[in-house]
Amino acid sequence: MSKNIKTCPFCGSDASVTLWHNEDLTVSGWGVYCNACPVSTDDLETEEAAIEAWNRRENEISYVRVAMVLIVSSLFVIGGLEIIFRVLG
Repeated sequence: MSKNIKTCPFCGSDASVTLWHNEDLTVSGWGVYCNACPVSTDDLETEEAAIEAWNRRENEISYVRVAMVLIVSSLFVIGGLEIIFRVLG
């Protein structure tokens, strides 16, 4: 299969395919992720399945994962700003 991976459906940046690993380095699955924002597919059994899921843009994209990353990122930014204001305040 050709590795023709579409750009990110959210920000338009390039995407990459990778073999995900868990902490003890056992294989957990293939996925495609955006190189610029926190969008990715779910873990799938093959590289071809991950690319197909990314390019199809249906339920395989983990919108919950995106939402959680955005929420956590926002909390860090807000927490970081609060610390800066306390130091400078």
